[in-house]
Amino acid sequence: MTLQDKLEQASRYLQSILKVFSPKDTGNLSLNAIRIVQVKPNEWQIIIGGEIAPYAVFTNAEWKAERWAGKRNPNENWVQRAIDTARPNLALILSGTITPSEFDKLLLESATDLQNQLNELAGELG
Repeated sequence: MTLQDKLEQASRYLQSILKVFSPKDTGNLSLNAIRIVQVKPNEWQIIIGGEIAPYAVFTNAEWKAERWAGKRNPNENWVQRAIDTARPNLALILSGTITPSEFDKLLLESATDLQNQLNELAGELG
């Protein structure tokens, strides 16, 4: 497996974990606003938010506005928690010690987690 393949797999895996960890009020952030962009042959970026979800930056931040009346952001640092969770598997992917079927299993697990969360959200929105 080439370095480019490993980097692409690592990006896809991290994207899947970010989707699982992202806040879900409507599901827009998870479904539409966490994207992978290849900027160079061996350089991938994961974009969170943008025009699709301009509020994304606030979902991860500490709340300091009076408007929140002293309440803490329940999603504060969700991006870092996702990265910390993904780190061991990212190391396996980048070292090349994970098989294609193991990689597929990781993606399936995170996709299943995301689908379960979205099903729960749909039930709540009724």
